[in-house]
Amino acid sequence: MPQDRLLTYGARGGWPDPRLDEVHRALSGAGFDTELSSDITAAMWSKWVFIASLGAVNMCRSDTHRCC
Repeated sequence: MPQDRLLTYGARGGWPDPRLDEVHRALSGAGFDTELSSDITAAMWSKWVFIASLGAVNMCRSDTHRCC
């Protein structure tokens, strides 16, 4: 499953929510991959670690900032 077309969502507490089941049914046929996560906090942290890592690499590659 390509990660650039994945929408992950879920309840922050991890407990089941019937509204999210409805959202999942509605989005499942929308032309991109969806994932109803039981641990959305872990998915959010994974995304932020990825974004922060790319930001650090881009800053180090910049001509105006020197990391090394």
